[in-house]
Amino acid sequence: MRHPCVALAECCELLDHIRKPVKESERVNGPYPYFGANGQQGWINGHLFDEPLVLLAEDGGHFSNPERGIAYKINGKTWVNNHAHALRPIKGIVDVDYLAHALKNKDVRRHLSGSTRDKLTKAGACQIEIPLPPLEEQRRIAAILDKASSIVATQQRRTAILWQLEASLFSQMAAESASDLKNCMLKELTADGDKINYGVVQPGNQFDGGVPLIRVGDLVSGGVDRSAIKCIDPAIEATYTRSRIVGNEILLSRVGSIGVVALVEPRDVGSNIARAVARVPVSQSANRKWLAACLRSTNVQRYFINELRTVSQPTLNIKQIEETIIRLPPIELQNSFAIKLDAIEKLCKRSSFSEAQVSNLISAFQSKAFIGRP
Repeated sequence: MRHPCVALAECCELLDHIRKPVKESERVNGPYPYFGANGQQGWINGHLFDEPLVLLAEDGGHFSNPERGIAYKINGKTWVNNHAHALRPIKGIVDVDYLAHALKNKDVRRHLSGSTRDKLTKAGACQIEIPLPPLEEQRRIAAILDKASSIVATQQRRTAILWQLEASLFSQMAAESASDLKNCMLKELTADGDKINYGVVQPGNQFDGGVPLIRVGDLVSGGVDRSAIKCIDPAIEATYTRSRIVGNEILLSRVGSIGVVALVEPRDVGSNIARAVARVPVSQSANRKWLAACLRSTNVQRYFINELRTVSQPTLNIKQIEETIIRLPPIELQNSFAIKLDAIEKLCKRSSFSEAQVSNLISAFQSKAFIGRP
């Protein structure tokens, strides 16, 4: 059902005249949260607000990457700087939780101004429109999205715990086998007749029924999330057989978001990868799970950051990936690590839905819930 759209000026008060910036060097630490465009910036010894509000980013990199979110709810005694508009919902017209969800990933680019940096002025913010169903419907939508967001947060914590346990187990076994560890370059551990490479440079548009293309955004929770996979023209993919998945690979993000590691599964065989993803075909002399844990380790991730090349965006070249130093114990110890990690993963993955699946359900619900009348 489509609902009438209302400008923020008609359903909110913008309290920009109350907010106030305080330099970090001048900020006195205290019990009250200090907020800006992208969330809490620290703590302060005073407050400007004491009520539920929605903060809407005024500037920053949010607008070019809406997945980061441009709005969020705050409550209680808080301080807000001049990088976020403070919105007070008008009672009886809009619910504060609904407002936060409606604006969180709103595309506001047509309301932006600024020649060198995108800025959402007060005038621009006032013109933003949101669908406005009856209050009860607003509350129902917000409750559903709150519950779904809670599920995602729980799964994110579960994933974080898994990585912490993996890192702890990896460090422990590396320390126990220190005398047997040997250092080698990652390229020395690739399968015979194969090499580390990146994928399709110009994949073209979506091609229904084509070859699945794994992109950086598909590397989720240590594997490949195929729920929103893009397919490309087989004729284009045929020119990139070198990067086609055969099943023995580790995938590594190398452009933009750097150092995300994922293991391919049998269902990924036959897919290809995007240019921003590196394919590491692992030889039988190394266990993929040990190698993946090594690539996620603090030392290797720090190496990746130090080796970045920046043109239009951060990029990790194949040469730097090939020369990554790997600490390799005997294969028996690597296999023992993998068995123990498998047990940990089973404990951490009891939910029937993955984090990505729930996120996709949220997106689908939002696309229906926030439809306005044209």
